[in-house]
This record gives sequence, C-alpha cells and structure tokens, in this order.
Amino acid sequence: MTPASAVLAVIPPFFAIFVELLNPISERSISHSVQKDLENYKASTAIDYNTLTKQVVSIAGGAVEVAGLAPTFVASLTSGFSVLNDLPNPWVIVGYILVFLALLLFLLHYLSGQTYLQMSDTKQPIELFGYKVPVRWHGTSIVSALIYIANLLLILFVVIIFAVTREHAPSMQLIEAD
Repeated sequence: MTPASAVLAVIPPFFAIFVELLNPISERSISHSVQKDLENYKASTAIDYNTLTKQVVSIAGGAVEVAGLAPTFVASLTSGFSVLNDLPNPWVIVGYILVFLALLLFLLHYLSGQTYLQMSDTKQPIELFGYKVPVRWHGTSIVSALIYIANLLLILFVVIIFAVTREHAPSMQLIEAD
C-alpha cells in the first residue's frame, strides 16, 4: 500500500466522523420544526403541548440516529475492501468482515424491540448471555458511539495494513508472484 492510497483510504471515515459531529439534523433543528408543525395542536387538544413536542423531538432524534447506521456500516465495510486488496491473505478479509458483523449484530440485538422514543429517552440495559448489564447512556448515544467506532476501526485498519505492507513489501511481492 502506498502512502497516497493510505491517505485516500482514511479520508472517507474522517469525513464521516466530521459529519456525525456536525450532524445538520440536530435535536435543536428538529425541535424548531416540531414546534412549528404542532402549533395547530397547541390550543385544540387536551394533550399537554410541551410533552407532545418533547416526545416527537425524541422520536425524530432516534430515527435520525438509526438512519445513519446503514450508510456508516456499508461505507466502513466496503471501504475496507479497497485496503484489503493489498493483502493476499483471505483470513484478514474474513476477520475484518467478522468485526463489523459483530458490531452490527450487537447493535441490532440491543435496539430490537425499542421504539425511537425509548432509544432517546431511556437507558435500556444491554443483555449479554442472559445477564442485564446497566448502561449510562441512552440508545441514541450508543448508536452515535458505534458510528464513531466503525469509522475509527476503518482508520486503524488502514494504518495497520499500511504498516504491514510497508514493512513486508519485498516478501509480499514474492507471495503475489507465485
């Protein structure tokens, strides 16, 4: 792997982290939109307007976080394949895929059965091997953290592959020639 291809490989995950940090669909923008959309219900319903607004903002916030999962995991997984092209060992590819599958399956298991409102407003315990492990974060925070982790793993992977291919460049050329 050349230094130029390593730099090109880490640009997408850096931008993904940047976009996650500066998410344009923030709770503040959602809150403003919800207040505007529900203005007609303010006087005409018996439901407490502030409670309704808070719940709709939480539901939308949860949906926004979950919507970011698929593109993140697909991008992280597929970007890694371009890096793996420099390694002739198929077990590295299998390991790479298994790491991302494990993250995705963990997240799907954790989020299963939760509504968007629950993801935003409650701290659901993580169930591992029949034990419920309490967490300090809301579900949306866990989703956001896993988006960062997936992108950081890709960056780490690129750095490791770059170091390995650079260190073993002459021996790898012999393997590829066979």
